[in-house]
Amino acid sequence: YAIAHALLGTMRIGRYRNEPASSTAALDEAFALTQRAVELDDGDSTCHSLFAHACLYRRSYELALQHMRRSIEINPNNPWNRADMGLVLTYAGPAEEALSWLTRARDVDPYFDPAWYWRQTGQAYMVLRQFEQALAMFAHVPSRTGRTSAYMAACCARLHQTDRARQYAAECLSDNPDFSIRQFVSKEPFRDLAEVDYLAESLRLAGLPE
Repeated sequence: YAIAHALLGTMRIGRYRNEPASSTAALDEAFALTQRAVELDDGDSTCHSLFAHACLYRRSYELALQHMRRSIEINPNNPWNRADMGLVLTYAGPAEEALSWLTRARDVDPYFDPAWYWRQTGQAYMVLRQFEQALAMFAHVPSRTGRTSAYMAACCARLHQTDRARQYAAECLSDNPDFSIRQFVSKEPFRDLAEVDYLAESLRLAGLPE
């Protein structure tokens, strides 16, 4: 059952991203499960898209892009696939192209609005240093996690909105008392390491702990 393997793999990616340990065991499981999904059904666009996610977090950027292209080739009018391409490109670059794909997802379906879509669009704007637009996208997230709050704190810090930055930083720490900048940025798979440094500095400016 291909899609079951793919979705189990996605759950493992979530575990890897959120666990404080530096182990890649959950990510390795995610890669194996999503790869098996593609082997079971090469014609399922979702399987290719979720395999691309696992490749992205393993920093296999070209493989991630290859499977995202295959996903869109199979089902070009699926808004999830378009948005997923935007997700991969936010990290692999270029961010301008990521934003274009994210916008095209809602061109297909104006009602497409899962929380991760708005967070990802906000991240793309942040990479483009368009912080007001990023905050506007993050504001669409109905129930913020510590991760979203961290990004909002970073944007406010870059806009010199110190009080708001501190507010979102406190919100982040309330959700995740063990938050650390080092751990957070280690799980953000940017191909350009300068983006990792910029994000870390932005979080530091917001007052989040090392």
